[in-house]
Amino acid sequence: MSTFSTNTPPVSSPAKSPRSSPVWKRPSDIMKLRRAKRRSSTSDTRPLKPHNQSPSPLAETDKDAVRQSMKRRNPFSCSPRKKLHIGHDGDEGGDFDDSDFMLFRMLKSADNDNKLQVNDKCEKDSPSSQFLIPASPTKPRKLRKTSSTRSTELPSPLKEPSSPEIFDGPEEAPLPSGKDRLPLDWSLKMKIRFVSSHPFSWSSPLKTTEEAAGLSAFVRTRQVDFSPDDVTSDHKTALQQCCMYWMHPNLPWLKLFPRMVTDNKIGKLVPLLQDEGVINMLHTDWTNSFTSAFQLLKAQHCPYFYMCTHLFTVLFRASAVCGLPQFNAIVTPTTRGFRESLRNEGIDFSMPLKPEEDITQGNLRQQAPAETSHSDKAACDDEDEEDIDQTDEGAQSWLESIGLDKKKFPELRPEKIKMQREGYKIIDNKPESTVYVESSSTQALFNYLLNCRSCFASSGVQYGIPPTILAPVAFKGSTLKSLKVKHGLLRLQPHKTNQKGYSMELEGPILPNTQVLICDLLKATQKGDYSATLGVQDSSTSFNLLHKNCDNESADLNDCGLTTFSKEYCQQKLELERIALREIVCKEDLFSWTTG
Repeated sequence: MSTFSTNTPPVSSPAKSPRSSPVWKRPSDIMKLRRAKRRSSTSDTRPLKPHNQSPSPLAETDKDAVRQSMKRRNPFSCSPRKKLHIGHDGDEGGDFDDSDFMLFRMLKSADNDNKLQVNDKCEKDSPSSQFLIPASPTKPRKLRKTSSTRSTELPSPLKEPSSPEIFDGPEEAPLPSGKDRLPLDWSLKMKIRFVSSHPFSWSSPLKTTEEAAGLSAFVRTRQVDFSPDDVTSDHKTALQQCCMYWMHPNLPWLKLFPRMVTDNKIGKLVPLLQDEGVINMLHTDWTNSFTSAFQLLKAQHCPYFYMCTHLFTVLFRASAVCGLPQFNAIVTPTTRGFRESLRNEGIDFSMPLKPEEDITQGNLRQQAPAETSHSDKAACDDEDEEDIDQTDEGAQSWLESIGLDKKKFPELRPEKIKMQREGYKIIDNKPESTVYVESSSTQALFNYLLNCRSCFASSGVQYGIPPTILAPVAFKGSTLKSLKVKHGLLRLQPHKTNQKGYSMELEGPILPNTQVLICDLLKATQKGDYSATLGVQDSSTSFNLLHKNCDNESADLNDCGLTTFSKEYCQQKLELERIALREIVCKEDLFSWTTG
């Protein structure tokens, strides 16, 4: 094995030899460097190097080894000397020459001042402040960040300090909003759907005794008493009683309510009804039933009943219903021809929903400028009417002069010209065309409807079928019918929870007293927590008319054939006008509703 010998270069000054040649190291030298490194890591002080001392080759090699052994410094790290000591107060946090740091220091000092003010005020207002030693005025008091001060919320330094809140006690729960009874609604309902978080399993199936008890209670007008706490068979009996109504005529193959719909929703045409003899017998039977219902109404043994045709619907109400002193009738919707026929029969009526301004042809034309005076407008209207009359007469005379008959031009008939001039087509078949009749004119309206051809359809599926009569009490020729009850299961809020909901749907002609009785029954069975959606016949919303001559004190419906609860409901004052109930919500036995 050959040995290598190295010649150690002479030590020279840095000025003479800026670069030194590599030096071979002995194992002993390496061990010395490692021991020196360990000692330097344990010691906190580092020996200062004299400025006038020239570096030796051994010292240079030591520095290179130490530099290589040290961890590489992160160029993006902040120097420890420039870091802020946030935990200290005063000027001990380091250098605050930056504008952002100065802003935080100002906010912090303002916060400390506000803390001192709040603490001083609380000490003065507290009853135990007389036992506290006041702070020295010469030494400003500083707040220390302890656990108690951290949990206390102090006002922002940018806002004025607010006074400490005073709690008198636990907050009272808000009172539930709603009413204990539904408003009177005369509109006809085609369907009601109840939804609740409690099941409707109590309502079905009906036993023979329960169905018989409900039917007997309805016919005999007996109030069914049930317990609101426990669901028993009395609830089934009450539901059976609420779902009953009287109707005429009864044709099982046809759906006779509602009547103002297309033919495909009523049924198919039956050849039996095309026979004139059958049609005459149906008309005679209907006449007897209609007469019986009206006589019961006049004697106050029937509070109200509806007559539904394919063109309009009539509501007859007895005296004392809605607090009115006389029996009355409401017809909606109507046409100008129907109203003209009522005038020809001498029937006095009013149109309470008609707009106050006169519906004339002048309203359809563009109105005159606002600067024109009333006298100028009247003069212009008179001139326009004279021009129209002269134009009509001139057109007829011109046709006669050229040898044409004016009958071949129906548009020039005086009656049709007058109809167009008055502009009554604007309100025809709309809620504004509702007709109200009362007192002796109601009897004249009844006589008119007995032989009115408009009550019978001249073609289609409803040809020859008399109008449908719906009443809460029995009359001649009436048929006892029941609403269809369906149950279902649904899921409430599927995106949040898997809570199940239960539904019960009633389908058929739902009379006003039927609606309120069922809603009152479900308050007991569903624990006062349910909602209802009502399918309203839109044309019947006009039955909700406000009357000025209502007198609830003079109401008397002792023998009207309704239960006590239903009589009180029919006697209350009407609150809805031209609107009907669309949705009902029951919470904690109180009702709230949506109209439309």
